[in-house]
Amino acid sequence: MSSKLFDKQYLQNEFEKLDDALSEHVDIYLIGGGSMSFQKYKAATKDIDVVVRSDENLVLIEKTLKYIGYTVPVITDSYEQMGARSILENSDQFRWDIFVNVVCGGYNFQKA
Repeated sequence: MSSKLFDKQYLQNEFEKLDDALSEHVDIYLIGGGSMSFQKYKAATKDIDVVVRSDENLVLIEKTLKYIGYTVPVITDSYEQMGARSILENSDQFRWDIFVNVVCGGYNFQKA
């Protein structure tokens, strides 16, 4: 896993790249350190943790991130335990952790 940290501007740029390349609208819920960066509670983060509401949205985001240069990294056991449905990384070692409705086996967006 990367030890690099990425600031709010980097995150904003990655969201814009994704938005520009998406073929249709997708609601994405930002959680974790990325959310804290946008709220000015944290200066930087190592990744973006997001929740989507359907497998179809997951597939669309995966395909789009791969199109803009992201790949699937080798995942360690401890990282895998988080329960992200998809993890993609770019050449800067910046990651998107994508959850579908359930975050880390706990909070369930379907019940919210």
